Amino acid sequence: IFSVSSEVETACTDGVRIIFGVKFLDSLSDEELDFVMMHEILHVVLRHCARTGERDHFLFNVATDIVVNSNILLEAGSRESA
Repeated sequence: IFSVSSEVETACTDGVRIIFGVKFLDSLSDEELDFVMMHEILHVVLRHCARTGERDHFLFNVATDIVVNSNILLEAGSRESA
């Protein structure tokens, strides 16, 4: 489920919905939108929201962003070298 909210600054997911900030969404190029969509979808697929538990939210988010972005960039690199 995708939605837009004036209360969201960039983009986020609760594990079910992917929510975009209105201004942020308007500012993205098609390529940037593709990246952000892949980023949020990977958070859902990898069940990061369900795995947060009692962890520090900020640190867990940074760590999972590293995992997600690394996978996106790795996949993009393998497509370019093919």
